[in-house]
Amino acid sequence: MTIYGTIEYRMGDEGSKSEGFRASLIADEGKRYRLYRAGMLPYDDPFFEPLDGLSVKAEGEYEEETGYFRVDSVTLEDGTEAEDGTETDDTELN
Repeated sequence: MTIYGTIEYRMGDEGSKSEGFRASLIADEGKRYRLYRAGMLPYDDPFFEPLDGLSVKAEGEYEEETGYFRVDSVTLEDGTEAEDGTETDDTELN
């Protein structure tokens, strides 16, 4: 599935044990998707921080049972793919 929209990286669940930064994609048609990457928790993933406020193309799979969109790749408006600066198993991200 491919979604075009703007990434938001915001603090969520403040004051709780689940407090942390969460990434969302606001699709061009207005729907909000909660984002995560395979092998990473859905909060405090530093991959999304530099993408905050940017218009992107996100490719991955929407999981209806969880309401999350698993991001496999993110392409910026200029056509470059967002780089991952974290240590993960790259086979899970492709």
